[in-house]
Amino acid sequence: MSSSDGRPLLLVCMAGNTSLLLSRVLSKQGIEAQSLVGGITGIPASRSKQPFELVQVSRG
Repeated sequence: MSSSDGRPLLLVCMAGNTSLLLSRVLSKQGIEAQSLVGGITGIPASRSKQPFELVQVSRG
C-alpha cells in the first residue's frame, strides 16, 4: 500500500528520528513510507547531496 496516487509516503520531522521510527511501523503494516534523512534541521547541510541520499526507505 502507498499513498492514494501510488507513491510512497514521505515522512518528515525535526531531526529525522521520529519519522524514521514511524516509517518502520507503517512499513510493517504494508504501507510504503520513506523518511527525510536529518529531518528539517538537516536541510541546510543537504545542499551538496543527491536527492536519493536524502531519503531513507523503510522496509517491513
